[in-house]
Amino acid sequence: MPPLPRPFRILALALAAALAAALPDHAGGVELVLSCGATGSELAQCRAGAAAWARATGNRVKVVAAPVSSSQRLAQYQQLLAAGSPEV
Repeated sequence: MPPLPRPFRILALALAAALAAALPDHAGGVELVLSCGATGSELAQCRAGAAAWARATGNRVKVVAAPVSSSQRLAQYQQLLAAGSPEV
């Protein structure tokens, strides 16, 4: 993957920092599932930030592409939550 432009690197680092704050460093072996949009460079930025966090903490991240439409995302999340799904 080619290097991300500076604004995207900053966003990826911010995502990595947010993920690092979400789980303690000693939580090695944890798998986090992260839902990210699939349009434009959003998914690439999300994956880059998640990969940086995974390298920094030793945890694993599974990135799942979400539907493009916000109403479709909401419906998907509601369905997953209602079913108690561990998918996301």
